[in-house]
Formats: sequence, structure tokens, C-alpha cells
Amino acid sequence: MTKYSSLILDSPESLRNNTVAWNLLWERSNVTSPLLRAECIEHWMNHFAAGAAFHTLVIESDGNFVAGIPLFRGNKVKPLRTGMLTSNDWAFCGDLLLDNSVDAGTVFDCLFATLKSLPYDLLWIDPVRFDHPQWKLFREYLQETKRQSQWLPRYQTAVVPLKGERESVTNLWKKNEIKHIRRRIRNNLSNSCELKVFDNTEQIESLLPECFQLEDSGWKGAEGGSILKQNKGTFFLEQARLLAEQGFLRLYILFYAGKQIAFQYCYRSKKTVLGQKVGIDDSLRQASPGQVLHLMINEQLIDDSEIDYFDFMGIMAPNQEIWNPEPQTVGQIVLPISFLGKTFFSLYDTVMPYIRRRRESKQKKTEKE
Repeated sequence: MTKYSSLILDSPESLRNNTVAWNLLWERSNVTSPLLRAECIEHWMNHFAAGAAFHTLVIESDGNFVAGIPLFRGNKVKPLRTGMLTSNDWAFCGDLLLDNSVDAGTVFDCLFATLKSLPYDLLWIDPVRFDHPQWKLFREYLQETKRQSQWLPRYQTAVVPLKGERESVTNLWKKNEIKHIRRRIRNNLSNSCELKVFDNTEQIESLLPECFQLEDSGWKGAEGGSILKQNKGTFFLEQARLLAEQGFLRLYILFYAGKQIAFQYCYRSKKTVLGQKVGIDDSLRQASPGQVLHLMINEQLIDDSEIDYFDFMGIMAPNQEIWNPEPQTVGQIVLPISFLGKTFFSLYDTVMPYIRRRRESKQKKTEKE
């Protein structure tokens, strides 16, 4: 019988010291995003939670990491000690890694036994892809063991299938919408726009500042939510360097008359391209440069035998329905750990549905007015 033991990596440095074992676990897991690699988690902690308590919980067997989840001490629910994923809206660097070959139930037994020793009252796990295999197994385990938890769906994200023959893939797309995009290319861009893909570290580093300026010149900058307005340029430049050096980054730029008019900053791993940041030239909005960019990216990826999916990652937008995506539910999980956490959870689980209904009712009333 396989024996499992637990290990707690209690600092970003200790995770770095176990980079090889952790990254091998990531490779054996179902998590496609390279942001779950050790170097990216450490980078996230240094930028967004420097000095915060850090606990990466690892389950190992015969010297191999077979499961792991990176957590840090957040302030989601004051004054409770809240363990949270190493994630935020800028980068999803937290998830549950699970080796596909292990007995999930036994591994989760070991994981929960170790959780009790961590200085947390509550786990607030967000964001979570409810449809991913490891979280389905986790949910089944919680139900079978009758452990308290709350699973709250927040939004859906779009994943576009690109596997198969070109005709079979494109036949799933909304033909009329595709025709409209091609018409805009002819009428507004004179059929002279060009998509270029960059994976070289030096090229990406030299091009990203202009991409950031492009994003900042549009509505994101006007509303204060751009990379530059939020002072996140250094974070993305450093992240780009980390990932590009290992072949996990792609920068797609749409040029027109030698000028950048749209870009997409993407991760690439495990047969998936994941779109993180996008920006367009608002002065050419009539030409829909963002849609033109995605059409060209998807058409290029169809012919790439190493890619099966394009994952938009964020909240699914109406214009993404053109590609007939597979929607995936993203949400949060709340798990009580200590007695104090369980007391709060009982109250939270009773009161929050009422509060959400009040919010929804108020929102509907505002919309009618």
C-alpha cells in the first residue's frame, strides 16, 4: 500500500528550494497554466504578499510530490486567520495540484490532517475552476466525508476548442460574425494588417512597454485599471522574463501600417494557450481590432499540432461566443478549519444567501429605474 506523508513549505524560499519536485508535480497534474510553477508563485508572493505568512501544503510519496496547494495568510475575513490561494485579478498563481496517478481520497485524508496544524481558521479558495478534474474529486471527497464547505459559482470563462481538422473547427464558429470581422479587415484595415508572434525573451521585453501604453490609452487607462495606472508594469515584465526563458510565453501583436493596434499577452503550456492581458487601439474601435486579433490567433492555432485549446481565462464576454466556446464555471470555496472558523462558517452559511438575495433584488430594482 502506498504511503503518503505531508510537508509544509513555510516560505517562498523553501518553495524555490523544492522547485524541481514542485514543477514535476505541476507537469503531472491537470493544471494547464504555467503560473503554478514554483518560480511564478514565488514571484507573485514577492509582489503581492511580501512578508505575509506562506504555507504551501505538499503531500509526498517515495520522495515525489503527489499533491500540493500554495496558501498565504490573507485578510479576507477579519479577524479570522484566513488561508487564501496565491492568486488575485492580476495573476492566478494558486490552484490544487494533484498527480493523476494517486488515490485522491487517501491523499485528501492526509491533506486535511495536515491542514489542522496550519495557523488558519478558514480557507477561502478563489478562484477555482469547478469543472477541473482535481476539484471534482475534491468536492466528491468533501461530500463523502461530510465536511463543511460552501461552493459559490461566480462567473463562467470561455475555452475555445481548436483540436481537429480546420474545417471541423471553423464550422463551429458563428459564420455571420466571422464574415463581419473579415469585412472590417477589408473596409477599415485595407487587408494590410499583420499578426506577429513573439516568444524570444529580449523581443518580448522590448515590445511590452509599448503594449502597456496601448492598453493605457484606452478605456482601461481612463478608468484607472490599466497595467500602468496600477503600477504593475514591473510585475509583468519580470513574469514575462521568467516564462519566456522557459518557452511558456507568447506575445501576439496585430500591426497595421507598421503600428501596434492590438496585443494579447498569453501563456502557452500543455496544449493550451491562455490569454492574460489584451489591449487595443481605441481610435480604430470601428475596425474591431480585438476581434480581428482573436480571429487571426485562432486560425493560426488550428494549424498548430501542439495546441488544442484557447483559454480566455477571465469573465466570458458576449463577443467570445463567436468561437462557440466551452464554458467553465469559476467560483470560490469556503472551508472552516478551526473551531472559530466552523462557528463563523455556520453563521456565514446561514446569513450570506439572504444577503445575496437582497443584493440581487436591489440590483434588479436599480436596473428597472
